[in-house]
Amino acid sequence: MTAKKKEEAPQSLWDKLSHIDVSDRIEEKNGMRYLSWAWAWGTLKENCPDATYEKHLFSYGTPTTHSLPYMTDKNGNGFVMVTVTAEDQSVTEVYPIINYSNKAVKNPDSFQVNSALQRCLAKCVGCLGLGHYIYAGEDIPPDAGSAEEDVPVAEEKPPVKKDTGKQVVDKANKSEMVQEVKKQFGDEAKVSVVVDKANQNVYDGEGGLMFGYNEETHAFVMDENYDVSNQIDLVTEVVSRILPDFDLQAITNFFTTNKKVFQDLGKRSETKWTELPFMSVIGKRNAELKGD
Repeated sequence: MTAKKKEEAPQSLWDKLSHIDVSDRIEEKNGMRYLSWAWAWGTLKENCPDATYEKHLFSYGTPTTHSLPYMTDKNGNGFVMVTVTAEDQSVTEVYPIINYSNKAVKNPDSFQVNSALQRCLAKCVGCLGLGHYIYAGEDIPPDAGSAEEDVPVAEEKPPVKKDTGKQVVDKANKSEMVQEVKKQFGDEAKVSVVVDKANQNVYDGEGGLMFGYNEETHAFVMDENYDVSNQIDLVTEVVSRILPDFDLQAITNFFTTNKKVFQDLGKRSETKWTELPFMSVIGKRNAELKGD
């Protein structure tokens, strides 16, 4: 009598996905690690063609007047929720809406909401096995709070106070380097320009703002008395840093907000503003998103 060969159990979705190497698909920005959402979703569909996802909507108004793809806690911080279903398994994750500095956002714009949704989608796929090891806590900085609970409520913290321009300049004048200069040239020696790298601002010797960038409104502020070539370099540096996270709508909004500033930089530098270096960065990112 011939023994029947034992049939092997079909490989589970977790086994399929968890053994896929995602090391070359991980993106890191400002200390946070992300799995490319487009690649993650494509890989899931290859292994499970019937997979679906849902971006949850939340009702606002009494009575309900409209729905939005994010919710807010009692402190106004925003969160998104996504559910992925594959092979009769459903995973729902909540993800905080954060800015480029990885800080919670109040009154988020459409770009910030969209970024959080895509990252939440990738995390749901991770919970099914694909790249799950990168979501062991290192995707959210320790000081940014956790998005693992059902409906997280952010701990209320006092706002971080930024130094005023005058305070930044005063600190610079008290630095060891400036003190050494004063020993050689007298107490009248003081700084004339101070760069506050932490806040992307540049101040004159009196604390006046010569160049600034607002992370929330994405607007530049310029002083015509400041060297235009330095301002162009600073704008290019900021644009190169922030644009990788922008979608087409965010680029349009950013361009509309700052068009007058860009034109003024071109006029002052006697250069066609559309040929300034940061414009090529914007154009390249725009082309990438359009698939040109």
